[in-house]
Amino acid sequence: MSKILVNTIIDQTKILFFNFSVALKTCDMDYVLCDMPIWKHVYHMLHSIDQWYINP
Repeated sequence: MSKILVNTIIDQTKILFFNFSVALKTCDMDYVLCDMPIWKHVYHMLHSIDQWYINP
């Protein structure tokens, strides 16, 4: 993989985890967004991270 691609993946991953941190600290997890509570969106995001980064 090229260095540019690796750096892009690193940068995007940092942004993803920053946004995740903000959501955990500021959101009402029971608030319904797009017909689902926020906690389900968070769970889905963690599951997707597991699939893409741990078990590609």
